[in-house]
Amino acid sequence: MCYNTDNYSLAYSLLLNFIYHTISYRQIKSVIDQLPGDKSFWAYTSDAHIQMAITTWCKVFGSPKEDAHYSKFSQHPKVSFNDYLLESYQYDIEDWNEYQCIMKRFRDKFVAHSEISRFYNPVPTLDMALNAAFAYDRWTREIMAPDWNENELFGDRIISWTKAIKATLHRLVR
Repeated sequence: MCYNTDNYSLAYSLLLNFIYHTISYRQIKSVIDQLPGDKSFWAYTSDAHIQMAITTWCKVFGSPKEDAHYSKFSQHPKVSFNDYLLESYQYDIEDWNEYQCIMKRFRDKFVAHSEISRFYNPVPTLDMALNAAFAYDRWTREIMAPDWNENELFGDRIISWTKAIKATLHRLVR
């Protein structure tokens, strides 16, 4: 099976970035009222994490023009990424397409171009985004098999990072 190692390396690192920012956002939000110091600092910090998470995610799952877009990993996989994701999580294609549009719209209207006066939608939830990242990780590994992939699974990484970020924040909580 042919696959694009440059695309994989870029997408993998971007998705790690997405996961780290997602965990950071969620962990800060969970203790924000208990954190010391200026509350605005923590609000802006958590906002920066969610904005970076969504912007980074969109580089892999947003526009096919992006170098890291998932469609550029393998030209003719046995199972397309969309089919793999939909089957893995029992999503339907309309929900997945709508979710991608919601994420891109948030990035475009709120983060990248700051059209705040015309943007009234809530911050997207990131559960489907995380599931897409997990599915991408498994899908690419299946395509690359039996080639060696020494990268840590996203699921394992999220566990270790959540523990580390939680521990850091709890040292700050009074």
